[in-house]
Amino acid sequence: MDARAGAAAAEARPSPVTDRATVVPCKSVEGWVVFVSGVHEEAADDDLIDLFGEHGQVLGVTVSLDRETGLSKGYGLVEFETKEAASAAVAALDGANLLGKEIGVTWAFAQPPTRA
Repeated sequence: MDARAGAAAAEARPSPVTDRATVVPCKSVEGWVVFVSGVHEEAADDDLIDLFGEHGQVLGVTVSLDRETGLSKGYGLVEFETKEAASAAVAALDGANLLGKEIGVTWAFAQPPTRA
């Protein structure tokens, strides 16, 4: 297979990354959860509560910590009471700065994409 055929085949395959505009979020058992990536290693739950609380009622926050160092593994979850608050946070905070580092914010639970 030549390079052009390989490139064409790669373009024909569906991308594993879903277009965020087409993501349909799903509610968790108690609320609407967003996934936060790129979390600074020294970030704590309170840092996320302060940032995300500006967009609605936060029910809970978890920053995943390394057991050996006690530092953030670089990601966390934020649970909101309403879908509207979670949507506002995803829209406003994806690409925002937290402790000098850019974070990514997306839905933690979403329906799988439908195939055409």
